[in-house]
Formats: sequence, C-alpha cells, structure tokens
Amino acid sequence: MSATPDSIFPLEAPLKLSPGDYISEEPVTLHIKDKFLSYIGSGFNITNTKTGERAFKVESKLFSLSGTMIFESPDGKTDLFRLRYHPLEGGYFLAERLDMLDPNSIFSGPENMVMFTVEETKIPDGTKTYAASLYLVRGNKAVRGPRLYLRGGFDGGEIVLSTTGQVVAVISRTSEDAFGKMAQEKEPDSYFVTVAPGMDYAAVAGIAVCFNELHNKVSKSHTGSQRESRSASRIGSRSASRAASRSRNASPRRQTEGEI
Repeated sequence: MSATPDSIFPLEAPLKLSPGDYISEEPVTLHIKDKFLSYIGSGFNITNTKTGERAFKVESKLFSLSGTMIFESPDGKTDLFRLRYHPLEGGYFLAERLDMLDPNSIFSGPENMVMFTVEETKIPDGTKTYAASLYLVRGNKAVRGPRLYLRGGFDGGEIVLSTTGQVVAVISRTSEDAFGKMAQEKEPDSYFVTVAPGMDYAAVAGIAVCFNELHNKVSKSHTGSQRESRSASRIGSRSASRAASRSRNASPRRQTEGEI
C-alpha cells in the first residue's frame, strides 16, 4: 500500500472540529500505537509518519473505568479535547473540547463543547460497525453535524461520511515511514491512519482510538462469552461423566448383593 491510498481525496469544504490548526492541504498519515499502561489506563503514542515527530501527546487515567483521555498539542502545552467512556446505554465515547463551554449543552449544561460521540451501530445492510456523530461549533453552541462510520476493519478499513460516502480516512497496518520505507505494524492496538486533506486529523485520531477501544471491548466480551460457554460445556461433560461412572459402579454392586 502506498503512503496515500487511492480512495483518499480532498474534502470540498474543510471539516474542522478541534481547537488549533489540524487541517492539512495534503494527506496526513498518523501512526497510533498503544503504550499498554496497565495500571493507569490506555495511553497512546501518535506520530506523523512523514516527519517522524510526535503529532499529539495523549495523557490517560483509568480509561477502562470511565476515566478520561486527554489529547494535547505535540508540546503538551495545549489541551485539545477529552475522551470519556460511558458504560451505560450500550457504552459510548464522548469527546469534549476543553477550550469552550456550551451554555445550552444537549446533555446537561453548561458543559465543555461536545466534539463527537462514538458508539456501535448498524449500517443499512445490517452490518455492525462503529459510528461517530460530529458536532460543529456555531457561535457559542454545538450543533449536530454529519456522521462518520467505519467500513471494514483495522487491517484495511475506511472511515467514511454517511451523507456522501466520501472516504475521510483509511486505516491500515502498513505505511511508509519518515524515511520512505514501508513499515508494518503487527501489534493489535497499533495501526496507521491516513487522513484526507481538509479533514481535521486531530479529531480523526481520537475517533480511530474510540473505534479501536470499542472493538476491543466487544471482542473481549465475545471471548468471555465463548470462554463461559466452553467452561459450562466442560462442567456439563464432567458431570455427565461422573454420573455415568456412578451408574456403572452401582450396577455390579446390586448384582453382587443379589447373588449373595
């Protein structure tokens, strides 16, 4: 795969969501790598593959327990937005800008300005996937904007606009590194995201992280259910085996007593 996938084209109008200048005239490829901070939550190294430099600093605390993840500017001096996981209502992520308050919040305001929410959903053909509902700043409030959804998976998926079907980002396991060499990521929570010109790549980085976190939660839940099913099956088999063994042992004893 080349550094710029064939499906990537500039947006007709820039789609800005986060504070700061994270709209590029050229495609931007980010390498998102999980730092596996088991005691304080999920942290991420996010680098620009063209420059090899850090694109965002990500601070996390107890992410898996409804904690927060803060996306900061590369130098760590500016807080861009905060991600929070809400386990209720099927579980969803909420991203909030930290530089603005919304006095008429659609949630329970005034609160930080909502950037996007991410949740599991179904596309028209019935396939389960993940979607991000975007919120655009209009004056001093956030208004509902377009939706993005993941088409495919993390080994070669696309993030597309639900209204037009345009691809705003491509997720892959391979990309060119800062030296023009092909790099391949084998870790399950590390991947490359190439963002289309005109799309806010800070927001896409956060959305991709949410997609992957939700995918991991669903996978762990499915694995847990399979494990419980296998465990129940083994217990049932052992119980049936013990019952059969008792039955076999009981029959000879009754015959012996009859003969005596």
